[in-house]
Amino acid sequence: MTTMKLFLTTLAAIGVALTDAQVASADEDMYLTELHQKVAYPLTDAQAFQLGQVACNALREGINSGLSMGQSRHQADQAVGQAQNGMGLQLSMADGMFLTEAAEHQLC
Repeated sequence: MTTMKLFLTTLAAIGVALTDAQVASADEDMYLTELHQKVAYPLTDAQAFQLGQVACNALREGINSGLSMGQSRHQADQAVGQAQNGMGLQLSMADGMFLTEAAEHQLC
C-alpha cells in the first residue's frame, strides 16, 4: 500500500511539472504571436524576448514603487525605447508601446 501511495504521488508530481512547463512555453509562443501581429518592425525572437524582459522589469519596478498601472506602462514604454535604441533598432513609438502591451499580456 505504501509503495502504491509513493508511486501515485510521484506520478502526480511529474504531471504537475509537465503541465507547468507547457504553460510557460505557451506564454512565450503567445507573446511572439501577439508581437508579430501588432509590431511592424522586424525583430528576431531574441530581440523580442530581450525587449519584453525590459518591459516586464520596468512594469514590475513601477508597480513595486507605488506607481499606478498607467504610470508603470509609461515607464516601461520609455525603458523599451531606450533599450531598443541601445540595441541599434529603430522601432516606432507605436511599435514600442505594442511590444510593452504584448509583454504585459503574455510574459510578465
